[in-house]
Amino acid sequence: MNQSSPSSITTPKTFFNKLNQLIADFPPAKADSNINNKMGALGIGAGKKFNLADFDTTTQSILKTIPAFIHSELRVAAGSKCLLSELPGRRKW
Repeated sequence: MNQSSPSSITTPKTFFNKLNQLIADFPPAKADSNINNKMGALGIGAGKKFNLADFDTTTQSILKTIPAFIHSELRVAAGSKCLLSELPGRRKW
């Protein structure tokens, strides 16, 4: 698995392609096939390559907000301003 720090995964391309890699490394359950099919249409899934240019400008604007939003939500869920990989005992990306 390619090791990259969470703070380097800030663009839609790096974010969604990292997600694609994680999905390939840790396949989702068959019960998740409905959402997996929907994400596949966006270029998200094992073996897929995400390309922001495939979308219209409105969709691109929305997709560009997702990495920062997810990082923010993870910080809130962790109960601090640190990313999960920065917690003691956690594996670095």
